[in-house]
Amino acid sequence: YTPRSPPLHAAAYPSLQLYRAALSAAVSEQLNLALAETARRLLPRLAAGEPAARLRGAGLPFYPEVELITSSGGGGEGGWQKKKKRRHGDDDGDDDDAPAAGAKKTFLKIVGAREPASAMAVDDLWVLSTDRRLGGPFFFARSLWHGASSSGMLEVKLLGSGPRGGRSVKMAAVRGPNAGDALGQLAMLQNLSPAALPALPFLLDPAAAAPL
Repeated sequence: YTPRSPPLHAAAYPSLQLYRAALSAAVSEQLNLALAETARRLLPRLAAGEPAARLRGAGLPFYPEVELITSSGGGGEGGWQKKKKRRHGDDDGDDDDAPAAGAKKTFLKIVGAREPASAMAVDDLWVLSTDRRLGGPFFFARSLWHGASSSGMLEVKLLGSGPRGGRSVKMAAVRGPNAGDALGQLAMLQNLSPAALPALPFLLDPAAAAPL
């Protein structure tokens, strides 16, 4: 399946809303295709009982046991932050978790063996399921950290609703494609307006646009 790309020139659309909707749909479709390719490669091997370590070695980062944790938003138990140990004012690369005060946050705790932190990145898209064999329902989160801490903690942001079950929910997870470019484009399109981009009227209708 090869998606048809919409016209990229804004003048091809009768309104800003249609231009924004068409390009947003195209960006979302590219992300869906990347997820579909991960599912195509992973699910048959998972159904055959292939161990998670072997799947990760084949470039399919599957984690049969993770914990989705919602912090209390306050200090003490349930509040977490990523803290860098410092030596002479510089980071030494050793990441720890520590209680912290602040707004409510969401964390993914990876239980057991995992990829090195260097394999992860900000804006990785994580696919989560309460079914250990990824039968659904599915939830999605984006990573807010460059990698998991030494204790397996990773701050994430849920995209849409999360699972029911309180502050801690045991789930299975797959680290999917990096969605940084796609999410950035979607955010840009949502905020697209003549005020944000004065040249936009010229792009939408060069003949009718008033001079700047």
